[in-house]
Amino acid sequence: MRILIATDGSKYGQAAVDFATDIIREPDMTEVKIVSVIEPFALNEVETLIESTEELAGLSNAAARQADTVGKRLAGDFREKFSGTKIEVSNEVLGGLAARVIVEKAEEWNADLIIVGSHGYGFWKRAWLGSVSDRVAHHAPCSVLIVRQKQ
Repeated sequence: MRILIATDGSKYGQAAVDFATDIIREPDMTEVKIVSVIEPFALNEVETLIESTEELAGLSNAAARQADTVGKRLAGDFREKFSGTKIEVSNEVLGGLAARVIVEKAEEWNADLIIVGSHGYGFWKRAWLGSVSDRVAHHAPCSVLIVRQKQ
């Protein structure tokens, strides 16, 4: 099974990772890819987005370096929990609009499952801010598990 875990480094992303470690039953037959997406703050033109996505994920970007550090730590935690197995774990930092990039990576990587955390916004806040997990669930090429952080 190929599991793509999207995390933003928050406690909600951590909850997604923790849940994933709890549901893996056959680690020898499992591949895990942990992805973090660095989003542009404000873009006025599509050209700017296209030109900046590669730079966003580049390790010269401080946010990308931090995301890479978190991804490596989480991948290490996975390997430690499943030591003695053949589980494959990798991490990747991507740039762009989070929901779209997560869905595209899942398609490209042939993921069987996407696991994302939810910030648990109410209806109005979600409508105003948008919801990455909601957009991923509606556009993903595979099953999506949305993990809510226990309050």
